[in-house]
Amino acid sequence: MTFNFDSYVENSGPLNLYGIDFERACDWQLEPEELRALDYFIDVEGHTTFWARDLLNTNLRHDPKVRTFITCWAYEELFHNRALEKFRRAYDEQVSSNARAQGPARPLKEAFEALGTRFLGLWPRVQRATYLAWGAAAELTTVTGYVLLARRTRNPVLRELLQRICKDERKHFAFYYGEAKRALSTSAVVRRSTFQILSALWTPVGAGIKPRLEFEFLIRYLAEVDEGAGYEGLLEIDHMMARLPGFERFSKFESLLRDLAPRSYKENSSPSRSGVTFTPASRAHSRSISA
Repeated sequence: MTFNFDSYVENSGPLNLYGIDFERACDWQLEPEELRALDYFIDVEGHTTFWARDLLNTNLRHDPKVRTFITCWAYEELFHNRALEKFRRAYDEQVSSNARAQGPARPLKEAFEALGTRFLGLWPRVQRATYLAWGAAAELTTVTGYVLLARRTRNPVLRELLQRICKDERKHFAFYYGEAKRALSTSAVVRRSTFQILSALWTPVGAGIKPRLEFEFLIRYLAEVDEGAGYEGLLEIDHMMARLPGFERFSKFESLLRDLAPRSYKENSSPSRSGVTFTPASRAHSRSISA
């Protein structure tokens, strides 16, 4: 399936919650770890406006197509956050989002990021490719996380909600991935520079806004889904990103899993990447990418 930009813009809007019975959210108990993972994603979705702002502070703001997408994307992500918060309140009214663990103070982090953005702006084509590839990796990680959480939960209300959010996230991934592929095809210098930047600086979504302990917990939690299927799903992120021009050696999750989930890594690692199959996620990813 190719990404139809005009159709996406015309149909963009709030998440469709029709038929989801939030009043029954508490009829099926969630594990404490499941709630912890859910809170992680709620905070990540709520952070999207900062990422949208950062994108519009780059040279990408001069591209009408990218500017339009960012507007629609940020709007949809806002409603993902609201929908997850609605479920969370329906499940446990005593929970406050303000009480959840937060990461490093933002002012210093924002100042560092702004400096990096200005510096990278000296090379517009590299900056474009970097932010688009970064967005693709982030959206792919988000999709995979929701797929795995939906597979793990026994709560049908949460599962349905996550599956609906995934439909939006796959469209977001398809846009970033397709645009990154085109941006990386412009020159060897762009490919080499972009890969080096992401290899050095990119971290999975939430790593910069949540405490390190929470990030490490989430990786381990997702890796354990379905006795190893979670590990394969996370590793599939590497495989998908490695299909981008110049990204053949992308292996961020392979390194993370080796360090954070050594038991899963040992049980699931193999000499060849071709043995990794995570059917639900990989098929969905493949259908969402522009040819």
